[in-house]
Amino acid sequence: MSRLWAEAHVGRFQELCRVPSPSLSEGAVAKLLTDQLDSFGIAWKEDDAGSQLGGDQGNILCLIPGTDDSRRVLFAAHLDTVPPGNVIAPELSEGSWRNSGDGILGVDNKAAVAALLTAASVWAKVPPPVSVVLAFTVAEEISLLGSRALALTPERYTCGFVFDHPTPIGTWVAVSPTHHRLELVFIGRASHAGVNPEGGASAVSAAADALASINFGRIDEETTTNAGTIHGGSAINVVPAQCTVVCEVRSMNEGTLVEESRKIIDAAHRGAQKYGCSVDVVVTPSFRGYRHDESHIGALAAEKALDALGIQPEPIASAGGSDANVFEEIGIATLNLGDGSTGTHTPDEQITNKDLLTLAELVLGLPAAVVAATAG
Repeated sequence: MSRLWAEAHVGRFQELCRVPSPSLSEGAVAKLLTDQLDSFGIAWKEDDAGSQLGGDQGNILCLIPGTDDSRRVLFAAHLDTVPPGNVIAPELSEGSWRNSGDGILGVDNKAAVAALLTAASVWAKVPPPVSVVLAFTVAEEISLLGSRALALTPERYTCGFVFDHPTPIGTWVAVSPTHHRLELVFIGRASHAGVNPEGGASAVSAAADALASINFGRIDEETTTNAGTIHGGSAINVVPAQCTVVCEVRSMNEGTLVEESRKIIDAAHRGAQKYGCSVDVVVTPSFRGYRHDESHIGALAAEKALDALGIQPEPIASAGGSDANVFEEIGIATLNLGDGSTGTHTPDEQITNKDLLTLAELVLGLPAAVVAATAG
């Protein structure tokens, strides 16, 4: 790796991190991305995911022809982050990149975005051995909505890769859970809280009672549950007529997934009945889980690419979801690899400069590794 190559890559990462891009507000960072692609002479297109989802930006797709254009490999990274702080100021301290401002740095997933852009800058001059499609998705942090809106033709792809797990480079997700989103809408009856509280039926009390009876958190080694948001009431002096709670259940075991979802639904109905309310429940399967073994085409290729870098591959189980879940579901054999980051979604988020550079080298090596893994 040349000094100029490394400096350009690190500078690209810093630029991306400085631009806030919470879910459904990825437009500014997408402009930075497409300006880079334009400078490399790589054509790109934007889909209509932004208008579909109520955001300001669609997914960005670009095809980089390889010397063998009969096969394609998908590389994906998401442009959105969880809500950032007020100031994003990337700072290299003791070998690691951190935010010297407040809130997240944005390593998730801008380390991967930078790696794909750096690889694109190389492939624009020296074509990869197989054709590569780069997908920069939006709204990944809100139930993978951007990738779900992508229109991809699975049979055209040999395999795919994402780099969206906060574990050391070399790890890859062998087991990922199925995810249910549960929206509980409690409907009560409004009344003046001071003059006639008896005439009301509190939707907030019904929701509170239901939530208090549910065991949230880690259920077992394969299952977690959470109540993520609660919105209800209209004014301090009005018995609240509505309260909406959004929960999630994720599990690697389909039976447990259904059981824990049912527990939340039953608790919601008990709470509603106790306080004279009703409740509407909508369960949405956000993404399906998967189990990969070492014969997975992505794992075979990753092993070769990692071996070339002197890194030992390590399959892991993860409770997290990623765009890989969506691509797997539609029929593209996709591997989610560790990006080397730590502290994801917190102000302690960071990545070493060494891992930042290694991630880009890994991306660059994967097309040839795919060819080697599928030879014969």
